[in-house]
Amino acid sequence: MHSRELIKELIEKGKHFCVAPWVHLHVTSLGNMNLCCSARVNGKGYGSLNENCFQELWQGEIIRNFRLKLLADEADPRCAQCYQQAKLGLWNLRTEINNLYAYKYLDWVVDTDSEGFSPNAKPVDWDIRFSNICNLKCRSCGYYSSSRWFYEGKVLGRWKFTDSNKAIIKITDSAKLLNDLGPYFSYVDRIQFAGGEPLLMEENYHLLQILDGLNKHDVELSYITNLTKLALKNYDIISFWKKFTKLRIAISLDGLGARCEYLRKGLKWDQVLENWSRLKLECPHSRIHINYTVSAYNIWHLPDFHRWMVEEKYISADEIVLIFLVEPFCYKIKILPPEMKKQVIAKFQNHIQWLKGQTPFYGDDRLESNGRFLQWFDCLQYLNDQDWSHRIPIFVNETRKFDELRHESCVEVFPELEPLFHCYGKMSRSQ
Repeated sequence: MHSRELIKELIEKGKHFCVAPWVHLHVTSLGNMNLCCSARVNGKGYGSLNENCFQELWQGEIIRNFRLKLLADEADPRCAQCYQQAKLGLWNLRTEINNLYAYKYLDWVVDTDSEGFSPNAKPVDWDIRFSNICNLKCRSCGYYSSSRWFYEGKVLGRWKFTDSNKAIIKITDSAKLLNDLGPYFSYVDRIQFAGGEPLLMEENYHLLQILDGLNKHDVELSYITNLTKLALKNYDIISFWKKFTKLRIAISLDGLGARCEYLRKGLKWDQVLENWSRLKLECPHSRIHINYTVSAYNIWHLPDFHRWMVEEKYISADEIVLIFLVEPFCYKIKILPPEMKKQVIAKFQNHIQWLKGQTPFYGDDRLESNGRFLQWFDCLQYLNDQDWSHRIPIFVNETRKFDELRHESCVEVFPELEPLFHCYGKMSRSQ
């Protein structure tokens, strides 16, 4: 039992406290119950749901020790990504979860005993990745998040495969997991669907059927999808989405047309736009935004992409989230040479001026605190945070490897990057 006032102070002023182990459930495609999707975990996190039932892990020794560590406001190396993003003033999952749930479920934290046991703590925020099944193989992705990476991963020896003969990795018994979670369906507040590609996982449709049967249509459904498919077998996702009142759709796109098709191999641009039109027509209540993974490939094109999507009325100016690529390191925007960074900065500055005249930014007297506006400045700060231009030869080599495997040409799609291949490509070949 803890003092309510001390816990409130911890929430407000603590540098490391996070309410996630009291409210959040994250399950990986390997069946591991992890801290969250941002955590850097070597091993099984809280444990494997292929080997244990949910309740054993939810109040198990590992999660209880983690709760105690957070109550002491101690840093944890597994949480380094959130710490780093917060230091740069960027969005981070720790801040999001605390804002959503820390006060709402304050009593669960207060009631935590000296061994980390919280008798009333329940998973109200779910993020279950039933498998890695996906129909795309994005340059910024990998085997654990996309089954389509299996062949190239084996050719290049990139990952330790759990089964060398299987492209798809998944939770061993998803039906058992959903059964274990049965008592918690009445408490769930938000379910996040990611992948792999969530619209291609049959288990996600089973989950929606359970919610539908319980008339839990007030649960917030939050999807991260490539929007290339709207149906699986006899399931039509739009028919489900129409029933749920709180629907958020993040569409993962990294450029226009051929640029997006290059970075998200297997995507057909025209098909995505067709599906988008149907989504807006049949689910007008949905809140849609774009997730744009910012990398060395596409940062130059980002302002052009954003302006086109706004002017073609697919989104408003604030309906894009810039996600700074974490891995592979050689694709980060920090690797660009100083002269190219200057060009990007000039292009962004012009775009920011254009943004100020767009709805909903125009006339906003709180613009300087609007995260969707400030993220453009955050991007420039991240760009200039460090000089990683010594990694350009690695970028060139990696790009050439995949271009050869996929019969593609980066410089044909991204001609602005040709100087990197001309100058640094010679360097990489001579090393």
